[in-house]
Amino acid sequence: MVCDGVRSTRPAREVVDFPRHLFLIMDDEGKENHCLDCSERTGGSVVVWDTHEQKVPRELAGGFSAYLEDVVNRVLERKGF
Repeated sequence: MVCDGVRSTRPAREVVDFPRHLFLIMDDEGKENHCLDCSERTGGSVVVWDTHEQKVPRELAGGFSAYLEDVVNRVLERKGF
């Protein structure tokens, strides 16, 4: 589910000690969160934040545009386009 990033990121920081350098862009029902990593070392990559392990287990894309393109392509494939 795509979320309102600001409205979702702020409470996440209070509830699960969500890292300050991550900005929530997609919440998978609390299982894993897709986040924009705003730290200087990553240059804006999109990563998964595992809410149970409280760590970043993997990078999804090198940037937001690549992430968005992948999401759109997966939706189009599911719909048969």
